[in-house]
Amino acid sequence: MRDPKVIAQFDWTRRVCSRRGWVYETWSGAEQAVVENVRFLAGYRRRELVEASLVPHVLEAATCQPTIGAVEAALAGQHPCEIVRPVVLHLVWSGRLVADLRTPLNGASRVRVAA
Repeated sequence: MRDPKVIAQFDWTRRVCSRRGWVYETWSGAEQAVVENVRFLAGYRRRELVEASLVPHVLEAATCQPTIGAVEAALAGQHPCEIVRPVVLHLVWSGRLVADLRTPLNGASRVRVAA
């Protein structure tokens, strides 16, 4: 992070992002599990790639279901988990659901609706 080439690259990237109205931040020293979870969740960042009509249903289920798997099970009668889980993960990525990223995400991962 102190290498002048790295600093220049980050400055350039920050300026490009700023022109697009995006926020850019860099961080280092994070726990490996957090880095891996963020990298994994990035695959679910695009809302247009998940079943957007399920967002309200997932959020409602997450108000009374403690884990990713429990949210999936609560909606299993109406929607297959292969459709629900990407919505859950998108909501974690977007910050509408909160999960502990210090351990690998899976069906037993606790989630809650963000305040």
